[in-house]
Amino acid sequence: STLNDIDMLQLIRFHCNQSALNGHEIPQGVFIERNIIWNEKNGLIKEKKCRHALSQYYSDLKTKLFNQELIYENLKNNQLTEEFIEILENILNRKLNGQINGDNTFLEIGADSLCISLLCKIFNDRGISIKPSTIYNHQLSHLNHILTKKHFISNEIIHDINWNEQSRLPHHIRKLCSNFKLSEKKNILVTGATGFLGPLLIYEIAKQMDDNVNIYCIIRATDDEHAKQRLQDDLEKCGKLNSLNWKQIHCIVGDISKDNLGLANDLYNKLIEEIGFIYHNASQVHLEMPYKALKKWNVQGTLNVLEFALKSHGKFIYTSSVAALPASNDLKEDSNGWTCLTSNEINQKDGYGQTKVICEKILKQASDLGAHIIIIRPCSISPHINTGYTNLNDFINILLRTQIELNTIVENSNMKLHFVPVDYCAKVTVALSKHFESQGKCFNLYGNPFSIANIYKILFDKLSNINIKKIKQNQWKEFVLNNLSENSRSWPLRERIAAIQFVNEYHGDEQHVGVPIHMTKEFLEKQCLISWFEIKDEDFIKSIDYMIQQKYFN
Repeated sequence: STLNDIDMLQLIRFHCNQSALNGHEIPQGVFIERNIIWNEKNGLIKEKKCRHALSQYYSDLKTKLFNQELIYENLKNNQLTEEFIEILENILNRKLNGQINGDNTFLEIGADSLCISLLCKIFNDRGISIKPSTIYNHQLSHLNHILTKKHFISNEIIHDINWNEQSRLPHHIRKLCSNFKLSEKKNILVTGATGFLGPLLIYEIAKQMDDNVNIYCIIRATDDEHAKQRLQDDLEKCGKLNSLNWKQIHCIVGDISKDNLGLANDLYNKLIEEIGFIYHNASQVHLEMPYKALKKWNVQGTLNVLEFALKSHGKFIYTSSVAALPASNDLKEDSNGWTCLTSNEINQKDGYGQTKVICEKILKQASDLGAHIIIIRPCSISPHINTGYTNLNDFINILLRTQIELNTIVENSNMKLHFVPVDYCAKVTVALSKHFESQGKCFNLYGNPFSIANIYKILFDKLSNINIKKIKQNQWKEFVLNNLSENSRSWPLRERIAAIQFVNEYHGDEQHVGVPIHMTKEFLEKQCLISWFEIKDEDFIKSIDYMIQQKYFN
């Protein structure tokens, strides 16, 4: 209590030197948190001022090192105009001092979503219509060229990323595949155990597997107790907290984007000896972030979990997405459900979809070399059939909240949506993982078309006090961009919301256009004895009730 920050740092560094630690292991800064406020509910610190202080310290340090590296790069690669650099400096509110070059992205030099919005506004004020996704995805040299020439240089933008290089299976993974032999171990490792699908996946694993198996959940947290608290909080939300035997569940702190999944060597090796099933459900979902920003979690994370699965000789069950499929009405799959997208088809996808495509390409190679791989591709995951429990961060729910905020919908809306119930998705994922003939197959969970008009009717019957006006489809984009408040929680997604086509022409049978389900449906019904699902009005009645109860539309 009597030491200040400098004295404490000197004391810590002295003991580190006495303990023969290496230079990189010795702290360079310290922050003492005083007057701590504790959370009486879980015993954790309520306001973690030290975390913010240390984050700022390392952020400043990384920025300094990054800038030093770029000084040299900029000498040989100064591609940006003074006008464009001045614009960037004004948005970032700091001088760049020539320490950037055209190969950087806006994110790499410290931009956040607000900065992206401000740069979009500058482009739009100059008569250049540009989306946030373009600024997220492309290098500053492209953005500079667009601003000065007032047109897109498509050929340069399309070839920013070499997709063949991104999907190449690393040599050490190939070697592990060649030595793979499926074990009979029963214990289970789960990534992505928190969130929306994860807790129900844990519930189904515990329900369908033997009572004596251990279920290890890798969770990002401050410590194991915090990891357990995170899982318990999400299980409570979906009503399954008291349905589990907690002697089976082991919550451990880890990070799949890091080597050894962020685990200590002893624990990592111990789990390799114990685990026979690996459910890789973790994924960073963001509608605007580009591939490069998501790669660390979604692609490198998948490679790290795959490496663990190969070392443990276990089954690898991967939660992918229909976002990995080509946007084509005559989609072609092989007999096991695998597809092959061209570079141009991958370029048409958003960053999240691109990470799913690359992961599937990697896993296809591993499967061909002998690894035990099972792919589950859900469409939009919808509310729990029985309880209405839903993902409040789902884009469709955000869209509904935005339309209530604006008191406006598009007249004659008939946009078709496709959902799979979250409880059904969890149930069949575990059932498919247990069936040996599912090895090397991809299963599409793609629901029947459900009109947004049905959801509107349910929603506005429940919220009868709201006076909703209707506008034409061709008025929607301008209306959203001009009327959505900057204080709205939907503001970061306004471009995507404004671009939605609510009115479409449908011809013939639109039941499952573009996404084959026959193989999946037949396998579930004949091999797993699980009937196919159908989304009905009553499913969304429960969902709307749940969201109203959560005060989601307030």
